[in-house]
Amino acid sequence: MATECESLRKQYAEQLDNLHLIKERIAGYVAPNDVPLQLHKDRRACETELARLKAEIERECRTPDPRPRPRPQPKHTLIVDPMYQEPESYPTITAALAAAVPGDRIVIQSGTYTESLTITQDGLELIGTGDVEDVVIEASDSPVLIFAATSGLIKNITLRQIADPPVAQPHGTHESHWYAALEIAQGNPQISECMITSQSGACVLIHDRANPRLSSNIMEGGQCGVLFHSGGRGRLDDNQIRNHTTDGVVVSTRATPTLRYNRIYGNGVAGVVFLEHGRGMLHQNDIYQNAADGVQILQSSNPTLRENRIYGNQGHGV
Repeated sequence: MATECESLRKQYAEQLDNLHLIKERIAGYVAPNDVPLQLHKDRRACETELARLKAEIERECRTPDPRPRPRPQPKHTLIVDPMYQEPESYPTITAALAAAVPGDRIVIQSGTYTESLTITQDGLELIGTGDVEDVVIEASDSPVLIFAATSGLIKNITLRQIADPPVAQPHGTHESHWYAALEIAQGNPQISECMITSQSGACVLIHDRANPRLSSNIMEGGQCGVLFHSGGRGRLDDNQIRNHTTDGVVVSTRATPTLRYNRIYGNGVAGVVFLEHGRGMLHQNDIYQNAADGVQILQSSNPTLRENRIYGNQGHGV
């Protein structure tokens, strides 16, 4: 191995000397057009060979690190099981959250949990077992879940806000007793493979520069689907946002989300609404069969729309 490495380093030094000579010869010409084409070819060939030799030296001649690499620590898992079939389980999600420390994983067994949750510790994971319909968290007089940490994961859970519906108003405006199912007030959590609904407000409310990623969720049957406001950001990828009383997605008050590959359809007013300087991007979404326009751009908003399929809406496309 040592002899082979010495040979590679020697070849590298020779090629480097050749490159310096070629560059000196090129610099000797007054006008660039006077430089022979062969010199340019020689320079490119030399640079290519140097890159190859450098990669081979790094691969073959790297000195092994004598220090052992630390193994990643497995996450501490807490089980929520109201039937106590799991040893050392917790009867409620609230109890598990109180016992958790940052980075813990909370696995929730099948059942309907009537709880209002607030996550303030970083890196927590809430994961439902079985099908998404098997684990239901519902609340009537508050949001089902408020996320107020830096990071975390919520996966494979149904979040259901069941307060009596208020008088429907478009564009995310609302009266008192208006509750989102999921409110993301800060941080960059991942929300994946969940079913989210709210009889009294938005399914998901994102505000104050929160920057979550929502992927492969279904937001259905709310007053509106997703409401971004007050600088809310985030990415929505491959979600279904459907059958809401008013709009599918509302982007307002300088919010700047990115929506990609979503299906936004069957909503009672518009598919997507930008208002009050709303911005952001719509890219390759399907926006169809909404009761008004596919996309509305109002009140000095300035979004970017690229390669969306907007069709079959009862109003305008855009």
